Amino acid sequence: LAAESSLSSLSALRVFRMARSLRILRVLKIEKILKEQLKRVNSMLLLNMVRLVQLLAMLLMLTHVLACIWFWIGNSDTGWLQIFADSENYSVALGYAVALHWAFTNFHGTMELAPGNMSERFFAVFVLVYGMIIFSSFVSVTTDIMLQSQHAYKQRTKHRQKLQAYFLRHSIPVELMLLVKKWVENHESGEDWEDDAVLLQELPVSLQRSVLLEVRVVTLESHKFFAWMYSKSVASMREVCYAAITSCSIHADQVVFSCGDPCRQMYFVESGELRYLTRKQGRNISNTDMTRLVAQITRLQLGKKLKKGSWICEPAIWVQDWHNLGELISLTNGVLLKIDTNTLSKVVSSFPITHYNMMVYAQAAVQQMSAVVEDEPDQLTDLWEMRSNLQGQQVSSRRLGQGALGPCLAEEPGLEEAS
Repeated sequence: LAAESSLSSLSALRVFRMARSLRILRVLKIEKILKEQLKRVNSMLLLNMVRLVQLLAMLLMLTHVLACIWFWIGNSDTGWLQIFADSENYSVALGYAVALHWAFTNFHGTMELAPGNMSERFFAVFVLVYGMIIFSSFVSVTTDIMLQSQHAYKQRTKHRQKLQAYFLRHSIPVELMLLVKKWVENHESGEDWEDDAVLLQELPVSLQRSVLLEVRVVTLESHKFFAWMYSKSVASMREVCYAAITSCSIHADQVVFSCGDPCRQMYFVESGELRYLTRKQGRNISNTDMTRLVAQITRLQLGKKLKKGSWICEPAIWVQDWHNLGELISLTNGVLLKIDTNTLSKVVSSFPITHYNMMVYAQAAVQQMSAVVEDEPDQLTDLWEMRSNLQGQQVSSRRLGQGALGPCLAEEPGLEEAS
């Protein structure tokens, strides 16, 4: 029975050691897991903070190890620990605190504690050399992070000084100058934004197409035609997102377009909030205090509110030489997607089925806009969109039935009678 008991004890001990080994392996995987998680972070400020925390954690861990070794070496008859061992207030915690202090002073600072024997002297020399290298690396990385922030601040200051000199040289009106300065401030204080084409230019074209499709289709699929294109022809939608669409950053109190401007693109709101004012609601704002104007628009709820997923200037795609019939003003910082009319036509022409259905859709759109102009001319604005009910439109039922657009629109009320 005693033999069996000892065997079971040995087996339990082996299992315990294996469990501890597995725990150590799990600790070793922490760095790999942390790197994988940091790939999900896009904020440079947060990444720099994580780098500093990592450096501090590594420094503390190294100092702890050195303190433990120094404590172990000093725990001898001739070691430094004997100085404190004879004291009434001595404890292991006090000895560890002194060892930790000594370890820190080898990176930076001084301490009255000196090695008392040959072992301590050799270890102290090793730690001094090693500590010099580690502390120099820590200072170098920290300085690099600070220099990056300082360089960015200098660039912003230099740009502001050049603007001020430019305004002074050309005697720019005060109100217009304030508009420009406020735009610059919003641009600097807002989120870091960079054009997709610049940001992804190092990637292969195939990857660029895939990334832009995933990024932009979330916004475009709120429109009926582009939702159909994505569901029926992913290839054509991918090419449209890659070649025909560009993104642009907008800032608060910015006039995106004014009444009468020539328009050759359709806009989608990817983020931010804007207001569209019709010709009657709009006004000449070239020399207007935009801050007061935006405050008045917000207070009185003037115009039509546009938010994420909204679109405007769709007629520019279907009508040649379209001119804006109102004014679009951004209330907050955001991003717009612009669909270029000419590029869209060239891209879609490479996909016969999509091009055919686009022509059918364009014919119906022009007929609907013509009907609006005949009945109520003031109702035609940049916010125009295709009505769900196509009944009464002079569109060939055979073309709608044969085209791939038919199944998409057949779910809308009234189309079954039209087709």
